[in-house]
Amino acid sequence: MPSNYDGKNNRNQLCCEDEEGLFIKPLFDAMWTGEWIVAALAERCYDVQQIMEVRPDLEHDDEAIFEYAAKKGRLLVTCNEVDFITIAHKWNEKHEQPHAGILIVQDEDRSLRKSQVLRRMLYFLDSYTAGEMKNILLHLPRAIRRE
Repeated sequence: MPSNYDGKNNRNQLCCEDEEGLFIKPLFDAMWTGEWIVAALAERCYDVQQIMEVRPDLEHDDEAIFEYAAKKGRLLVTCNEVDFITIAHKWNEKHEQPHAGILIVQDEDRSLRKSQVLRRMLYFLDSYTAGEMKNILLHLPRAIRRE
């Protein structure tokens, strides 16, 4: 991927229906206060949600947020790595249904310019399918690889 990747050629460019479940559907947890990124991804036709918009009653209940994401097939985007690793392990022990994955955004990543965070997020979303993220925890790429 070129270092000037801007996400304009993303898989969801035409707002196509995702009948096969290929596209990752991000859910930003309550610790993520960047409403701008939800809007930016929605403008690019990603099926994206922020927990505070869809289930504000879950704001401080990490286990309930994780369960909501898992049952809805949504990749959980959070900066709360420690708690969600523990919750994911518990989920895997109790459920046969896989969760849709966790994407960790480090605090220092959130302090970058919005365009940098968005570029990294688009690169990530265009690099993986929903199936590849099942039961996986990854960190937001720090840099976009050059090819």
